[in-house]
Amino acid sequence: MITRIGSEDEYNSIKSSTELSDYEAVILSRNQILIPGLVDCHTHAPQFPNIGLGLDRPLLEWLDKYTFPLERKYMDVNFAKSIYEQVVVSMNIENDAGYYNDTAKELLEVEEFIQKVLKHKNDLVAPVITPRFAVSCNETLMRGLSEIANRYGCRTQSHISENLKEIEHVLNINPGCKSYSEVYDRSYILNNKCIMAHAVYLSDDEIALLAKKGVSVAHCPSSNTRLRSGLCPVRKLLDNGLTVGLGTDVSGGDSANILDAMRRAMDVSTHLELIGDAKRALSWREVFYLATLGGAKALQLDDKIGSFEVGKEFDALVVDVYASGGQVDHHPYSMEENEEEHLFGLLQRFVYVGDDRNITQVYIKGRSVKRSC
Repeated sequence: MITRIGSEDEYNSIKSSTELSDYEAVILSRNQILIPGLVDCHTHAPQFPNIGLGLDRPLLEWLDKYTFPLERKYMDVNFAKSIYEQVVVSMNIENDAGYYNDTAKELLEVEEFIQKVLKHKNDLVAPVITPRFAVSCNETLMRGLSEIANRYGCRTQSHISENLKEIEHVLNINPGCKSYSEVYDRSYILNNKCIMAHAVYLSDDEIALLAKKGVSVAHCPSSNTRLRSGLCPVRKLLDNGLTVGLGTDVSGGDSANILDAMRRAMDVSTHLELIGDAKRALSWREVFYLATLGGAKALQLDDKIGSFEVGKEFDALVVDVYASGGQVDHHPYSMEENEEEHLFGLLQRFVYVGDDRNITQVYIKGRSVKRSC
């Protein structure tokens, strides 16, 4: 935990005493900065074997051709173990790929999964209820999942308004609903523990509904672009009270690096501004916020991570902007006039052109999990 935050002078006044004798001091160089851990609000673990494939197809066609056939293979336990330990995605509407579940069996297994995860009592891992989306889940399943989520206090994640054809299909199979959001609302999915990915085509009424319910949004600019889904108006969502984080959305997205999502988010917002949506461009500072505290808020983890505050967990990255072997060269020239400008310059360079080579140390809950030589 972060127990104290002080100045350099305060540190110097106590370093010669015995107060820190049991601790290792980590002193950053002039070209290193300490930042909160980056938060990925939306990705698909079972789709990692498909990363980089089929991204020239629209969403629904891509799902049928690439995603569903791959995910069916996870019924083979040995195959699943070769990719990861466990994943659960709920869907019960029949499809041509033969990839759907019996509703009663699905609800039973979801609850069993939650109970098993909770038994570990590991606060670094939490079960999340996942009705895949209203294309593949009916109201009976979603209401059942909502009841389970409420019973165990779980978060819920799903997809909303990602693609125009998807929205059209959802409204066709739910003729009594006027919007995609209403489908979820009738199933009691929408609440302050719900995070919805994409939200590209929300109407003003839907934005107001999600904001009223406390729903958060995971903005996935890479997959929205690659699958030609659309340009999400993030500034509009923020201006109307929605909490927004960033998602890589592999394998609809082509990179598992959240830095890439930050850059794509800036690009998408700039494109919106260029085609006439005035003042929509996000700055590098804003996307850094979305990737740290914004993402933590979206996942309701901001009491633990996302920023450096006393009482929060020490979840942090040491960034060496001019790390050996990295792509940022250190030139004997600078426009920075003072120390504050120097520090912001380092962060700005990392956001725009840095990569994993610049991350030399990683801490999760105070424990060092990566340290480069």
